[in-house]
Amino acid sequence: MFKRKLVLFIVCIALVCSSLVIAKAAPAYEITASSSTLKRGDTVSFTISVSGTSKTKSLGAVVAFDTNVFEFVSGEMLVTGAMLTDFKDGVGVAAFTSETDVNGDIASFVLKVKSDADFGEATVGAQVNVGGVTELVENTVEVICQHSYGEWTQHNDTQHKQSCECGDVKYANHTWNNGEVVTPATHTTVGSMKYTCTGCGATKNTEIPKDSAHAYGAIEQHNDTQHKQSCECGDVKYANHTWNNGEVVTPATHTTEGEMQYTCTGCGVNKKAIIPVMTDHVYGECEQHNETQHKQFCVCGDVKYSDHTWNDGEIVTPATYETKGEKKYTCTECGETKTEEIPVLEKPVTPEESPKPEKPDASETPDDQEKNPQTGDTLTFTLVLFALAAVGVICVITLAKKKNIKA
Repeated sequence: MFKRKLVLFIVCIALVCSSLVIAKAAPAYEITASSSTLKRGDTVSFTISVSGTSKTKSLGAVVAFDTNVFEFVSGEMLVTGAMLTDFKDGVGVAAFTSETDVNGDIASFVLKVKSDADFGEATVGAQVNVGGVTELVENTVEVICQHSYGEWTQHNDTQHKQSCECGDVKYANHTWNNGEVVTPATHTTVGSMKYTCTGCGATKNTEIPKDSAHAYGAIEQHNDTQHKQSCECGDVKYANHTWNNGEVVTPATHTTEGEMQYTCTGCGVNKKAIIPVMTDHVYGECEQHNETQHKQFCVCGDVKYSDHTWNDGEIVTPATYETKGEKKYTCTECGETKTEEIPVLEKPVTPEESPKPEKPDASETPDDQEKNPQTGDTLTFTLVLFALAAVGVICVITLAKKKNIKA
C-alpha cells in the first residue's frame, strides 16, 4: 500500500512539473458516454480521448460527477506501453519511461445511477492533464423515469388521470359502463340513468325521457263481461274477459245438475255455469247377478244386465295321463269366476317295429349287389335255382340207371 501511494505521489509530482513546461501544442480533449438517457439503477460508461497532442511521459484524469446522482463503479487507463497505470476512486494516472504518443482513447470509467437519483439532466466531467496541458471536459446525460403510474383518479367530467412519482401525469377519457336505471321514466315523469367510469369510478347521471306510450297498470275487473287497465295519466283501457276452459266443480248426474267454474286469464275473476242433467243413464260399476250375467245400476233406479265376458283363463291344476286338471276363468267386468275340468291326457301310441333289412354279403361288390336282386326277388331267384338243381340231379340218376341196365 505504501509503495502504491509513493508511486502515485511521484506521478502527481511529475504531472505538476510537466504542467510548468510550456506545451508545444494545444491538445483537444473529449469525453463521450455510452448512453445519453439513463434510468435509475442503470450503469453508463464514459471514455476520455485526446487528439492533437505531442508526445508525453505522463498523463492523468480526475473524474467529477454529482454524488447525489451517481456512484463510481470502476475505471481503466487505455494507454499502452506505460510503466505505471492506475485508476481508483475516480483518479487515473499513467507514466512512461520515454516520450510516448498518447493520441486517442486514454481512459474509461463506469458510473451507476443511484436508485434515488433525481430525474433530469446530470453533468459528468474529468480534469485531464496530458503533456502539461490541463483541461476540464464534460458531458451531459439525462436520468429519466421508468414511469410507474398509480391508479386512475377523476380529473374532470370527461377525463381521468394517472400520476407517476416523477411528476408525470397521463390523461385519458372516461370509459362509461352500460349504466343502470335509478328512476324509471313513466308516462308523466322523466327518469334517471346513472353511468360509472370503469377506470376511475367517476359517475354521471342522465335523464330518461318520458314514456310516450301509456303505462298501464295491472288488469282488474270492471264488470261481469270486461276488465280494465288504468294509466297514471288517467287513461283507462277496457277489454273483454278471456275465459279459460273451465273446471268441473260438481259433476252432473242422471238426476241432478252439475256446476262448472271459468276463470279470466287476465284479471282472475271467476264465473260459474250450470251443467245440465245427463239425458243418458249413468250406470255404476258392474256387479255379479248370477253365473251367466252381471248388472249395473243407474241413480234413477234403472238396471242393465250383460253376459259375463270371460278372460282366457288360467290353469289351476294341470291334467296328467291318470288325473283330470282344472282351469279358472274370470269375468273382466265384475270379477266373477268359474272353473272348468281339463280331461285326462291321452297316452301317445307307440308305432310297430319294421323288419330289419338283410345285410349284403361282404364279398359282393357294389356291382354284384346291383346285379343280384334283394328281398322278394332274391327269394324267387333262389327257389328257381333249387328247382333247376333238383331236375339236374334227377336227370343224372336216371342216366346212371340206364347205363346200369345196359351193362
